[in-house]
Amino acid sequence: MEESKLILRDRLAMERTKLAKERTSLAYIRTGISLALGGVFFIGYFPADTAFSYVGYATVFIAVLFTAYGFHHNSKSREVVYSIMSEVNKIEEGPPKEEEPPREEEPEDEEAL
Repeated sequence: MEESKLILRDRLAMERTKLAKERTSLAYIRTGISLALGGVFFIGYFPADTAFSYVGYATVFIAVLFTAYGFHHNSKSREVVYSIMSEVNKIEEGPPKEEEPPREEEPEDEEAL
């Protein structure tokens, strides 16, 4: 067995890495949405110009930051995982194979027709 070929364990490890990346990104987005809902509650439930309404505005701002970071984290980690996957695919394919020169077609024998 060649060392350049991946075994099942390596393929499964790459799939786990992709799933962990997605899970982390979704956790950031989920947290941002939860904070936004909490902030909207604080803004709507408590009277304006109270400390709680300002806490609500701050929470909504933080929620936007969390959600933006979640999307940013997702795009950056996707780039990293895909670059690793492309490198792995290059290793699996091995060196490029030389193409055979095109064959010249032999002239048909008119007498055989």
